Amino acid sequence: MKKVATLGIALAVFFLLGIGLFSFFNNSANATFLTKDVVMQNLPELNDKYLLYQREIEQGGYIDLCSIPEDVYLRPEFYQDWDRYYNSRYASHNYIRWVTNAYGTYPSGGISVGNLKEGEEITTCTFIKSGYGTETYLGLKLVPVNNEYFETVIQPSIFMLEPTFPIIQKGWVKKIQMTFRAKKDVPIGEYVLGFNVERPPSDIEKMFSNDVANKEVSYRSYYKEGCEEQVKNLDLSDKENQDIYDCEKLEVRTQNKYINGGDYDNGINTNTFIIKVVSE
Repeated sequence: MKKVATLGIALAVFFLLGIGLFSFFNNSANATFLTKDVVMQNLPELNDKYLLYQREIEQGGYIDLCSIPEDVYLRPEFYQDWDRYYNSRYASHNYIRWVTNAYGTYPSGGISVGNLKEGEEITTCTFIKSGYGTETYLGLKLVPVNNEYFETVIQPSIFMLEPTFPIIQKGWVKKIQMTFRAKKDVPIGEYVLGFNVERPPSDIEKMFSNDVANKEVSYRSYYKEGCEEQVKNLDLSDKENQDIYDCEKLEVRTQNKYINGGDYDNGINTNTFIIKVVSE
């Protein structure tokens, strides 16, 4: 087995499907109580080495992605643009905009190898995560991309990502191991592999939906508090505004909600990995 120690391109891919209303709201209302410490209270303490992992990924250095620990990959600081997303999705949040289906992978890239003989394997990892500000649980099924020369094995392949708003839950990221096994001797060339995202099987979806509906959550009070703070900056003399910005109804709409993440088809692979064979 050949373990991949580098991914040449650090590419974050995000797919965002927001459902909401966009009239007569003030998006500048700051939820000042949703500090970074509050938002990340359920996550492990940040490992100081996260900057070293970032550097190697960004520069195409040598690192075993499968060895990255939870106290790095579960923390948003490890990923790109956390400060920007914190400001737009947490410190200033639009409560009538319901982000239901947002996820992405980090990093994507590839590797060059001298040769690959029948039965040899390349193993690497990537991280698939719920988008910032996502208020729902997302069920995903990862379907391997195979070809004439490679069989791709993905672990885990069916799972659920947890919400990132108002508090980032520990299950917001999954480490995905990808093993590419040579079916026969591989000639010189570039081979595009990876996985696509589909809907989980119906029996598993029923289980996911039931589990989510019965979850006991303690962080929902942050949602209501933030909504009520934003309402203070609105003109609610109009009954239509009152109905749209009913914080109790908005909270119920998003509470303990399961969504099939595979329904959103963006037309490309969620994660692409390129193997370049340079000699036989």
